[in-house]
Amino acid sequence: MSFDQGEFSFDANSGEAGYLRWKEQLDEAKRAFEHRWGIILGRPVRLRLEGHSKSITGTIQLISPARTSDPRKIRLRINTLEFHPHEIESITTLDP
Repeated sequence: MSFDQGEFSFDANSGEAGYLRWKEQLDEAKRAFEHRWGIILGRPVRLRLEGHSKSITGTIQLISPARTSDPRKIRLRINTLEFHPHEIESITTLDP
């Protein structure tokens, strides 16, 4: 699941209320994913990765399915660099 797209439920009966609930569920899933893997999606960060001598700044994007319990299957990208969550040594949110 992408946290930009999500999965829309067509079973919702009310127009705007259904959309707002869908958006809330998407945000909850994103926060749970971030908390579980110790990452920050969609906001500017400074990131230090294993084997890299310099910090990297940018916005982390999820490029693999979020529904997995295997950290080796989760792929992230910051700028053009792809990595796994376990490669993160430190991460700091930057002011926009």
